[in-house]
Amino acid sequence: MNISAKHTAGPWSVWKAQKSLDPVDRENWAILSSENRIIAEAFWKVETDEYMPVEANARLIAAAPELLEAAELGLQIAEAHIHDEYDGTAALPSILVHLEPIRAAIKKARGT
Repeated sequence: MNISAKHTAGPWSVWKAQKSLDPVDRENWAILSSENRIIAEAFWKVETDEYMPVEANARLIAAAPELLEAAELGLQIAEAHIHDEYDGTAALPSILVHLEPIRAAIKKARGT
């Protein structure tokens, strides 16, 4: 569905960065564009005492373009099905409200 994406086109991938000379810099991950350019980084340690599941975070970030596209397609299919089944009924608004979390996530990703 990819409606005028403002983000770097997917697919994105992850790459485990080489260890740096910094003794506390253990496991940083880069998120790469399809042209193998770094578009984001995930760090294993954000605060002094806070360790992050860096690889899992990096993989989730890398999946973002596909997740956005899947959410947009799923929303389109769900809305069409719901309207086919419930248009003209009093139940329609109370059923459509269940799609709000999907709409909100898409708006958040699109920055709208």
